[in-house]
Amino acid sequence: MKVLFFGLGSIGSRHARLLKEMKGCDLYAFRSGRNEKGNSLGIAEVTNWREVDLLKPEVAFITNPTHLHLETALLCAERGMALFLEKPVDASTRNLNFLLSLVESKKIPTYVAYVLRFHQAVKTFRETLVGKKIRRAHFVCRSYFPNWRPGQNYLDSYSASHKTGGGALLELSHEFDLASYLLGPIRKISGRLEKRGNVTRDAEDYVEAVVQTKSCEAQITIDIASEKSERKITVETDSGELLTDIMPTTDRDLPYREQLKYFMIHHRNPKMMNNLFEAAPLFEKLIHFREATYFPGGVTQ
Repeated sequence: MKVLFFGLGSIGSRHARLLKEMKGCDLYAFRSGRNEKGNSLGIAEVTNWREVDLLKPEVAFITNPTHLHLETALLCAERGMALFLEKPVDASTRNLNFLLSLVESKKIPTYVAYVLRFHQAVKTFRETLVGKKIRRAHFVCRSYFPNWRPGQNYLDSYSASHKTGGGALLELSHEFDLASYLLGPIRKISGRLEKRGNVTRDAEDYVEAVVQTKSCEAQITIDIASEKSERKITVETDSGELLTDIMPTTDRDLPYREQLKYFMIHHRNPKMMNNLFEAAPLFEKLIHFREATYFPGGVTQ
């Protein structure tokens, strides 16, 4: 199977490295310019769409900067490639309906990659919640953005810019996906976004949100200017309070391996878990919340 990567940054390189361990995949990378030294993973490269058409890849991994996701996915879907779309879906909804229409008409399998669904603590916690009446929940994620990509100037990253989809809300939208995954579809998002520190150029570094889900109301706190690392979920049920810590792990690659296994098994199934049609409603709510609430420069409504 021919797999073509669009973007070999930190997340793209992780996926590619792990896929190289799996049998049956020939990996390629789309690069804007050919480097004589190639890439650190030794993956064959293509530099234009004519070469892509000759190659005829079956699967595209969209792991380039956030604001290029939907644009790239459209070009791949036109060529019939199954889509592994790294979260978040994009920085705007501009090309979303075009892609949904194309994917539906061509019956193209899609998957939006929220890897924490494959974290063992999350899987166990989800099983624990079965059959319980949930009253309220709180999702907390604290992280220090300058430490995310060692060796890079964090302020030069697309993750630091509002325009290119950076900031706490989209970069760590895992928490919103987990709320939907554990508690039921999110119906409404309210709250505030703030720029409290100097860890981004103009994107928010703090989120305090309340989401209405099918089963209850949940609070979501995200802080990427905190030097304290924390990722926890607290759920109050009719039988008491339940807590899970998502931080501890002996093998950071394990949930990524599990996610890749799932995708490769289901890459021909348009109805796989968290396909674009399932992920789109939450994505649209996140973008609406972002556009209605945050103004670059740190001023909030």
